[in-house]
Amino acid sequence: MLSKLKFLSIALAVCGFLPGLRLLADPQIWQIGVDDPAGPGGANEFSPENSVNNAGPGLVTRISGDPLYNALSNPAADDDYYFSGTYPIGFNGLTSVLTVPNNEPAIAWEHSLTKSDLTNRFHFILNASQVSAGSMIRLSFDLYTGGKVVNGTNEGFGEHDILVRFKNALGTGTQIYASTITNVSTISVIIPTANVAASVGPNSIEIIRTGPMTAGISYWTTFDYVRLEVDAGGNADPAPVAVATQTIPEMAAFSMNLSTIDLDTPNGEMLYTRLNGPTGLSVSTNGVVSWTPTEDQGPSTNIVVVKVTDAGIPRKSATNTFTVVVTEVNRTPTTTVVSTQTINELTPLAITLASADPDLPANTQTFERLIGPAGLTVSAGGQVAWTPAEDQGPSTNSVSVRVFDNGNPSLSTTNNFTVIVREVN
Repeated sequence: MLSKLKFLSIALAVCGFLPGLRLLADPQIWQIGVDDPAGPGGANEFSPENSVNNAGPGLVTRISGDPLYNALSNPAADDDYYFSGTYPIGFNGLTSVLTVPNNEPAIAWEHSLTKSDLTNRFHFILNASQVSAGSMIRLSFDLYTGGKVVNGTNEGFGEHDILVRFKNALGTGTQIYASTITNVSTISVIIPTANVAASVGPNSIEIIRTGPMTAGISYWTTFDYVRLEVDAGGNADPAPVAVATQTIPEMAAFSMNLSTIDLDTPNGEMLYTRLNGPTGLSVSTNGVVSWTPTEDQGPSTNIVVVKVTDAGIPRKSATNTFTVVVTEVNRTPTTTVVSTQTINELTPLAITLASADPDLPANTQTFERLIGPAGLTVSAGGQVAWTPAEDQGPSTNSVSVRVFDNGNPSLSTTNNFTVIVREVN
């Protein structure tokens, strides 16, 4: 059986459930273990199960600095895990008040549920606001591997009937989840605290493998982490801050930061996701919009829709819709080099100049003569025509032609070349 022994203490974590998201103080989060993206290849943190279905109240594995810590007699993992707090007589079978100054370390949590070791329980303290009207609970845990061994052969993940029960301070239990798990699974349950009669003070959640129990077959399924989040008073919708129309030139880098008002107290950070927008526009998870429009994306008017999601319980979302206008930026036309032309006097010269406009769509180009010998003409379409007279040969003639577009503003370039006229006897 795979073992998960991580040397990592459990803390009252303020960390987000969404990937890459960190919360402030609301929701409050109790977490055992670390969500390892690597799964079975990740670091190990828990203790092997002891193959005994322990009854409560269980023992507390203490850490150095706890007044009751004793390295020689510190208990190992059992079926009960205690977060810091004071637990009264009668709770979970306690016969005396139990004071836990620090969360138990990760090794106090048994890593697997098996055919003989069915149950893991954890205990925590809720305050009055966390059980007030509208307050919500989200429980999530990851079963990252499992096994079913028949006659010494592992037949894969196996089947595991998993039941989750919430118990309040009086021991009143409410089933909040039941399902058969047959592969790697992340289980998430959201429920109002009122629905489970949550208590001000100590409460428990127990996770039980209820079957199958076929004789001669071994079963196990292994935890990666367990997380409990409580959102006092419930969760309000996020309110995105309106974005005015943005006007940018094509081929220029554009960046802006989106913002959202969180009506919850204290505020939580938001996760942003692009829903609609032009090709190439990106939105980072923390709300940075980035885009460099290409030549063929200007001019254009673009609708951008971004979803923002909070980490409350349940998570709530809103959309922010705004417009990005891309303006056309005119670019200078280019010309094709003309090699030196050599002709006889009294012989016609006819060449067509070529140019290109890099804009999309391309602008119209117009040619005009700037410099050249008498009689040489250049049409608007770039046709150069000349028949040198008798007295124009022999000669070497410089020709300069300007080509301009109809963009705004109009841009131009020149094409310079030479025409040599030979004397004809």
